Amino acid sequence: MNIFRVVKCNIDSFLVASLLSVNALRVFMGITKTSVSLYLIYLMTILVLFTKYQRRIVKMLNSNIKVSYISFFIIYILLFSFLSLTWVVYEKAPMTFLKFVISLMIAYLCLFIPAKKISVIMYSFLIINTVYGIYCFLFPMRVVLLFDEGMNYLNVTLTLGASFTISLVGFALSIFKKEMLKCLIWSLLSTVLFISLTGFIARGAILIPPIVVFLLTPFMGKKRSLKTIFVVMILSLATIYLSQLYMNMVSDYGAHRMMKTFEDTENEDRWGIWEYSWQVMVNRKWFIIGGGIDAFRSVAYYPHNLFLQILGEFGLIPFISFVFLQLSIVNRFIKCSRIWDFPYRNMLFFVVACLIYYTMTFSKSFSFYDGFPVFIMMALSFSLLEESKSLLKGRNNLMF
Repeated sequence: MNIFRVVKCNIDSFLVASLLSVNALRVFMGITKTSVSLYLIYLMTILVLFTKYQRRIVKMLNSNIKVSYISFFIIYILLFSFLSLTWVVYEKAPMTFLKFVISLMIAYLCLFIPAKKISVIMYSFLIINTVYGIYCFLFPMRVVLLFDEGMNYLNVTLTLGASFTISLVGFALSIFKKEMLKCLIWSLLSTVLFISLTGFIARGAILIPPIVVFLLTPFMGKKRSLKTIFVVMILSLATIYLSQLYMNMVSDYGAHRMMKTFEDTENEDRWGIWEYSWQVMVNRKWFIIGGGIDAFRSVAYYPHNLFLQILGEFGLIPFISFVFLQLSIVNRFIKCSRIWDFPYRNMLFFVVACLIYYTMTFSKSFSFYDGFPVFIMMALSFSLLEESKSLLKGRNNLMF
């Protein structure tokens, strides 16, 4: 009965965590492409979130100008995408539009999820992907069979990399707080997730998490101190150790690809894709008003870069708005990171770490229209920062 009550009270959080772990669900269910069952989960999530938070939605729309701005931005993006279907010559553009609408609707509704529920989302996400990582390590041939059926290895590793990022951030935060038991737990969790990633050749899922932690470490302590230097040194040693472990455990092809990342940067295939996409965008003047949904695919292939795709397919104004939203979150995070008594401080670090991880990942691989993890993390970051606002009031040295 208690379990039923917990599930009932947190069904919204569990659904969002499941969607963030959708690639893990695909592996568990043996689904290589988005199916009707997965779309049903998307629609169920929209229905549950709207039903549960409709009063909160109305209240925030009437009282929070930032929410109104985001609402206008989303409406503009979707309206432009719909109208662009009339001139974009790409047969899969209507399906992309449908997927895009669903993703943005879910992310928008996540703006209204309170901080307490965000904690449930993030820990559920971490548990799902830890189990998923162990599954991939124990049954690698089942994953290989899915690759043979057309599943992208980047999709398989995306959520593992996000969970690895969370565990590394948790490890660093526990050192700052001198919580040795938690430090041990986070280090074990990081090891499990890292070992599960060594079975794949996705460089981003291995390289980006340590970068994210190094970026966030200066904001974890009460003030910039020797403790920060100490934590950075520990993280540096851990990174060196894990890199050596990775090179010993990964296949020869995986090791070669990893070394190529550092030794042969001029021949990195993404440079050519980005340069070509930039030329297409400039020559066709798409960067001014936008080429429309899936415009790049109507010419060749998508840019494999979040910012290039937004600029090229939606134009300058949405691009500036998107960058402004992200910079606003970063700016407010830096200020809120100094509030040591914020009850959801650790959770704020987890969510922002995932936002940085997904932004960096989608700026090298994936399409903007698959970017609902980025959108959801932006929404959850916004929600947490709004709840921290009350703690900032009256503090003269911290102003929004």
